[in-house]
Amino acid sequence: MNEKLLEALSKEIFWGPFLVLAGIVTLIYPIVIIKIDNPVAIYAFIAVAIFLLATGVYFMLRQLSYNAKLSSLEYKPGSFQDADYIVNQLSKNYELLRAQTNQGFLLSSVFMLVGLVIVIASLLHLHLAGVE
Repeated sequence: MNEKLLEALSKEIFWGPFLVLAGIVTLIYPIVIIKIDNPVAIYAFIAVAIFLLATGVYFMLRQLSYNAKLSSLEYKPGSFQDADYIVNQLSKNYELLRAQTNQGFLLSSVFMLVGLVIVIASLLHLHLAGVE
């Protein structure tokens, strides 16, 4: 289990989602599970969580632009009557669309999680301030 986790984290594509997950855990674990009462410590954990979330989103956006450069379709002159050429171009189109779809779903889920974390953090702040 640990070897698979370390192998996955050694790939740069997983750094962004891992940092976002670490930011969410950094926000939720000390405040909700341990129930820290010190406001300075709570704000410190919130600041670290925001930093981890922002860094994770940055890595994902950087990976997205890197993949866009790699997967650009290049035009190779050939005969449209040639079946190998047509199959090769369709394969490239399919791979490009599949990669873009996966990245789109990943980014949308991350931004939904970031929004959820912001809502939870604001509710925790209101609760700790005594507003019901």
